[in-house]
Amino acid sequence: MLDDLRRELPEIVSRAVACPEEPYDGNLRPGDVNLRFVVALPHEEALDYLVEIRTRWTQSRSENLQERSDQIRAALAKLGLERFGVWIELPPAAWSQP
Repeated sequence: MLDDLRRELPEIVSRAVACPEEPYDGNLRPGDVNLRFVVALPHEEALDYLVEIRTRWTQSRSENLQERSDQIRAALAKLGLERFGVWIELPPAAWSQP
């Protein structure tokens, strides 16, 4: 399952959060999507997995955030993932590099 997530999750997330300000061009580059797998939930939690996504706030993303989260959850469920939730955060952000 972990190998499937590593392979599929970047594209699933990129498609779901694509917007006019940051369109998905189908060509992911290093750093476009960063994955971290950590044990994050207590044993008594009803979920086995939590997928947390942080990406830059845009107006168009904020207008249908629940639909985007549901889209990611549905795609991951098709991979066989069970008992999980998807959380998307849209903080204001800026990026600069040489």
